[in-house]
Amino acid sequence: MTYLSIRTVRPQFIQITPKLNYFKLKYTENITILCLMIHCPLKKIIHCDGKLKFIIKDKLTIRSLLDIDDKLRSVLEPYKPILVKDDGDYGIYLYPNSKLLEIYNRKPKVVHIHIKSIRRNTHLNTPVIYILNE
Repeated sequence: MTYLSIRTVRPQFIQITPKLNYFKLKYTENITILCLMIHCPLKKIIHCDGKLKFIIKDKLTIRSLLDIDDKLRSVLEPYKPILVKDDGDYGIYLYPNSKLLEIYNRKPKVVHIHIKSIRRNTHLNTPVIYILNE
């Protein structure tokens, strides 16, 4: 399968379609992309408090993810943000699984953040995030 990873996301081109148990995302700048796939240069990946933290070093990526969070929060309140600021760094916290642990062990300089949908819940709408590295 071929993926197209976006360097900078412009939130006005994000479309949110409600479904029964989730919200589907689409990006429609110039062409239609059926998910958000963000190119993400990393500072490092650390294992802490039972989670993997992907610390992002690129300012454009941080800005894009903050813009995505702002757009989704404005439409899907209550919303759990993708990006978390901790100790001056921005990162994405994910629970480890076998694929994420493989990525963690390889210590890549770049990953791709794949966001296809938002899990719908009355208490908290949560983005479904995949990390790709290849």
